[in-house]
Amino acid sequence: MNIKSFLYFFIALMLIQNISFAEGIGVYIGGGYSFPVGNLSDKLNGSSLFEAGLEYDDLIFEGFNLELNADFISYPYKIGSGNFKEYNLKLLGRYDIDLSRGIDCIYLRAGGGVSLNKKVVYYVEGSPYEQGYLMGLMSEPEVENMCVNFNRDIVFDFISLDITDPELRETIGRIINEICAIDIIATGMPLDVPAEYKQEIDGLYDGCRCANPNTKVTRKALRIVNAKRGVSWMYVVADPDKSCIIEAGHKTDSLDYLSYVPEDIKNSGFIPSQDFINNHHSTPFRKGVMVRWNNYQYPMEYQNFNPPLMNFMKTYTKMPLALLLTKYKYNYNPLDFAEKGYLNKMWTNNNCPVNYYFPPQRENRDDFLLASNHFLIPEMRLCAMLEWTQFMASRNIQDIQWRYDELNNELLNALEHPPVTYATLKNIMLFCSPYSAKFPDYYNPQGLPKEKVYVHGAIHL
Repeated sequence: MNIKSFLYFFIALMLIQNISFAEGIGVYIGGGYSFPVGNLSDKLNGSSLFEAGLEYDDLIFEGFNLELNADFISYPYKIGSGNFKEYNLKLLGRYDIDLSRGIDCIYLRAGGGVSLNKKVVYYVEGSPYEQGYLMGLMSEPEVENMCVNFNRDIVFDFISLDITDPELRETIGRIINEICAIDIIATGMPLDVPAEYKQEIDGLYDGCRCANPNTKVTRKALRIVNAKRGVSWMYVVADPDKSCIIEAGHKTDSLDYLSYVPEDIKNSGFIPSQDFINNHHSTPFRKGVMVRWNNYQYPMEYQNFNPPLMNFMKTYTKMPLALLLTKYKYNYNPLDFAEKGYLNKMWTNNNCPVNYYFPPQRENRDDFLLASNHFLIPEMRLCAMLEWTQFMASRNIQDIQWRYDELNNELLNALEHPPVTYATLKNIMLFCSPYSAKFPDYYNPQGLPKEKVYVHGAIHL
């Protein structure tokens, strides 16, 4: 197994089994995510962390290939800036704690956001505390930005509050942060955090204080940044011959799926019973995670609940959920649930009864696996039926289903008319771009000059 395959496998293993290293190597891209790739004793001789399978689009990280060879991880340093130039990297600094090192550099071929600031790559070694300390030394401004601006603004993004007054936004954000801090303490959340994470947070705090004695980074803010938010995520893991979508909720040994469904909807008779769920498990549940592999067989019996359930939601009157269903008039059509069907022909349609339906897995090919921002595994879908979740995500639910359906059609049509080239896939992945001939209004409803349209996120190919 090469290092790329090992990395993919290891990330999936950590998610499913909650494995962590007490001491190791971490590579951070842009300061965002840490990928422990092994113990120092492994040396990773001659291996390559980023290989062809992790190449990014030419606007992001195309051709990035950082070698972790014996010279790179031996002492003292043997790498000069000339070696970094070979990989389009510019060395910014190197830091030592005993035998543990931190290196930061910028990638010369990629810029991000409006500023087009270059992407930063961080390399750290040592214990969790040492890794955190080195990250604090190298990235104090970025950590401070997360602790101050991210903590303040993220709640507005979650609940779709458009507050533009800076003083009011600052005040509300501060109050919510204090509530979050109290909740973290009251619920015993620190007791649920592995010791290694606490040590890394302590190191991060101390490193930031060393880099900037006047930093606004605090331990409380770092804990809020790293707190559990009740938000579920989709993780895509792929290898040349197989792939999977990890649908992750909160960490737990058991899960009562039906507890997330409002009682009156659960009692309507249009939601699966516990016996039905027990008899139609399609994939194992472990630690809050269910995995949809490329050969996953969706239990089609769940689709039989959609006609009566969606019809019931048209007449749902209990407030406040009924407020979200005022535009819901959809009449069930089985063709909309077919392999190439559309629940929403455009992202502006309202044919989804918020999350109270079971979205179909469109693709049924073993060589094709598609993910959007919603759960497809039926049991996990039940977890998305919490009433509060509808209000948090209501602005995006219709769009999420449309993007899944549109991308599904684009990719299936390409697979039916080979060859599928790099250019073909790149064009499909940009189907929502302001430069797209098909949907130029998706990110640009005001018809602004294309060069003035700011699209958040990145495209990876």
